[in-house]
Amino acid sequence: MVTQKQTLLIKYMSSAFILGAMLFGGMAIFQLNRSHPDLSMDIAKFIQADDQDKAKLDDYLKVEKEKSKNLVRTNFFSPILPRPPILMSVMGEEAMINDRWYKVGDKVEEEVIKSIHAEYVELEKDSKTRQLKISGY
Repeated sequence: MVTQKQTLLIKYMSSAFILGAMLFGGMAIFQLNRSHPDLSMDIAKFIQADDQDKAKLDDYLKVEKEKSKNLVRTNFFSPILPRPPILMSVMGEEAMINDRWYKVGDKVEEEVIKSIHAEYVELEKDSKTRQLKISGY
């Protein structure tokens, strides 16, 4: 049996959840409007576009899609900085870098693994090779 106190608690918790969701949504909309103040105007303009403006619309959407990908990557609430690659372990033909297993030819960030040795991995970027040694060596 649900008591009156439990009912009130459920109502207060539900209200707090709804207010929190509204606040989060408002912050997201504020951030979007701050970074793209004319976005809604542009969308309205392109909705009324004729066939000759379709190419412009496609170009615009490509640019906005790339912007949204960058926004997701950077997470506008708390940007996550990329970790430098750390070689943690080598087992046979695989190397663990930043908690993931890689093989020769795989990409780590923007570098390609050229070879895997017992105590280090050779990485290449822009025709330059460097060694990533196991932590502690």
